[in-house]
Amino acid sequence: MKKIFYGILISALAITFGTVSVAADLDGKALFKKKCSKCHNKTKKKKIGPGMKGVKDRAPRDWASKWVGDPQGMWTKNEGYTATMRKKLKGGEKRKKTKMKYKTMKVVPPTPEETEAILDYAYTL
Repeated sequence: MKKIFYGILISALAITFGTVSVAADLDGKALFKKKCSKCHNKTKKKKIGPGMKGVKDRAPRDWASKWVGDPQGMWTKNEGYTATMRKKLKGGEKRKKTKMKYKTMKVVPPTPEETEAILDYAYTL
């Protein structure tokens, strides 16, 4: 009986503390700094990619979520805000590829959960 009790207690503690550490890891500001700040400023100033201040006024949230998950796929589809963005970029309509490539950035693409946390933060700027 004691073994069952301790097994349940240990499982409950593991689940509780595991959940807390996952939630702590999903700090959008920290994730932005780690995965995005090499190419994007928190201000409006362009770095390699556009500045993030005011992004909520430029890019629809559902589009941004898809873009962060698959920038090249969204570039190729050229639908909605991607088409608008390509028209604004010098030579963007002719380019076959986006410059946002996780492989060349040497950054692991964010998970869907991380993407949402990053966007939660970016849409406050």
